[in-house]
Amino acid sequence: MARRIVERKRRGDDIVVVVSAMANTTDELIQLAFSIDKNPPERELDMLLTAGERISMALMSIAIQKLGFDSVSFTGSQSGIITDDDHTRARIIDVRPTRIVETLNSGAIAIVAGFQGVSGKKDVTTLGRGGSDTTAVALGIALGAGICEIYTDVEGVFSADPDRVKSASLIDRLTFEETLDMAYFGAGVIHSRAVELARVSGLPMLIATSLEEKEGTRIMKKIAGMERPRFVGISRREDICMCGSRLKDISSVRELFKKLEKSRIRVGFPRTSKTADGWDISFWAESNDIACLEAMKKNLDLEINENVCLLGLVGEEIAQRAGVVADILDFLSEKGVEPIMIGATQVSIVIIVERACGERLEGALHDRFVMGEAF
Repeated sequence: MARRIVERKRRGDDIVVVVSAMANTTDELIQLAFSIDKNPPERELDMLLTAGERISMALMSIAIQKLGFDSVSFTGSQSGIITDDDHTRARIIDVRPTRIVETLNSGAIAIVAGFQGVSGKKDVTTLGRGGSDTTAVALGIALGAGICEIYTDVEGVFSADPDRVKSASLIDRLTFEETLDMAYFGAGVIHSRAVELARVSGLPMLIATSLEEKEGTRIMKKIAGMERPRFVGISRREDICMCGSRLKDISSVRELFKKLEKSRIRVGFPRTSKTADGWDISFWAESNDIACLEAMKKNLDLEINENVCLLGLVGEEIAQRAGVVADILDFLSEKGVEPIMIGATQVSIVIIVERACGERLEGALHDRFVMGEAF
């Protein structure tokens, strides 16, 4: 990567590089903390976990300087990444990249430790899942970058997980909205937080492999003159649970969602509908929030179903067509599957089924609705 960065610099580009920790480093640091305390203080955990990215930034700067180019490494706080005080899952509230601008103006390459920032209390914070991608996009916006390029160990965004679906193919172009749903519904190549930041600002992105020179996937605003004749991809998640409750009045509904927010539980597809004898509530949540949900279950009569799988079919200009929904329901019926829930976003159709059905349905839906005949 140092050689590729230097080559870009030779071509005249101003370069800011955001690095993540090396493979397994973060997991090893977490294991060290949990070997001492099963519930380590979050402030100290943040202080510990930022070490992984700091190692990477220093080594990358050393590698670039060995190739004869000037570079300067910066921690998140030195880069001006200002966050809130929510340790282990902080959110960026401002970027003040004064030192990075000075470095670029001097002709050097700036290397930034991703995944981290500093709070208003001057404490080190980490950004949680997708933190390095989010750092890169936030800096790109603050610096007025022409593009944010994410280099990883895969070629780009595929129409399905190629390890699970052999017919999956690389997608050359995606809209922000399509990429956001692909990430949210389980595509692990980029985190939805980073895509959402880029979407709001209109910062183009590229996702490509760091292992060789390949085109990758370009992410941009709506692709002019195109209406998707089929879905572009499918994502699958099994790390969720479906939750439901019947509450007597609207004040109980408000109280439920306030408690979910207080417990920092992210909810997907929250639905609230009035019935003759109360209010029906449903939503899905991530499996790592099960303990918190179980604690709430006693007072709220909350039903939790962990035996579920989410499948998201993604495609601009097609997910809102009633005939497409009908075709998907026919297809599920042919496969002998009755969905637990089916819903839609602006660019996706979301299907929740029993977990045992998920694996075979992923490939079958991909081949029929992504690779199959156009609508």
